[in-house]
Amino acid sequence: MDIEITVGDPAVQRQFAIRNLPLLTLLPKLKSAFQVVNDNLAGQEDNIVGRSIFYLSYIVWEDLNEIIVLCANDLLTGAMRILRGMFERTVTLSCLALKPDKADLYWNYFKVDQHKLADIIERAFPGTFSKERIEKIHTEFAEVKALYQIPHCSECSRTRTNHSWSKANIVDMAKEVGIPAHIILGGYYMPMQETHPKVGSIIDRIKKLGSAKSQRNDLSTLAVAFGLSLTTLSVLQHHFRVNQLQEFVEQSTEQLEAALKAVRTSTPAV
Repeated sequence: MDIEITVGDPAVQRQFAIRNLPLLTLLPKLKSAFQVVNDNLAGQEDNIVGRSIFYLSYIVWEDLNEIIVLCANDLLTGAMRILRGMFERTVTLSCLALKPDKADLYWNYFKVDQHKLADIIERAFPGTFSKERIEKIHTEFAEVKALYQIPHCSECSRTRTNHSWSKANIVDMAKEVGIPAHIILGGYYMPMQETHPKVGSIIDRIKKLGSAKSQRNDLSTLAVAFGLSLTTLSVLQHHFRVNQLQEFVEQSTEQLEAALKAVRTSTPAV
């Protein structure tokens, strides 16, 4: 088994650009659209709903760029790992736009996360944090703990702290905000093979290493990533009422469908 160490492969990058040119031509428009949002939101940083939605969307834009760079260098599995986070961020910001009254729940769960992290680290490595820091973390957690309690089990009266700010799971949240099934499959379930130590990822490597022809196909990952970006822009347009984005989102959705069709038609089956 040959293990290669590379920091970018110009030949692979050229083939990626040629193969996905119809998709890549959408990038300047997407960048301009995100810039329009940024230019229109000055002075709204004190609004907790707007702040949450905007900065999550900023990270979605970062995710898209990172996914493209990885796919362009034939590092598809790395791109899929980022895609999972991109999916969850898109769903979360969509939910906050649909239910802005939940923004405090989302934001305050940070105190729960800090408490969980500190508790785990202190048990594994006692003395990592100062006594004052630990007390502050515990105090802030105690202030919000009651908001996130759920039944410990169906057969007892005990409670436990929920693993997330929302009592609904991410797939149910995605369905509620209208994320289509193929995006949920491609953005959540399929990347799970790579974000966790699943046997499926091992089987994929066995197939890849045993074949002279690459079995990788970056189109499905790119399609989901571009789709999530447009979903994010649509949410931004409606929530912040950035009128300049409405026509852009409509046109770009049509262009994305045409670009995907063009790439599928020109890409040989493997």
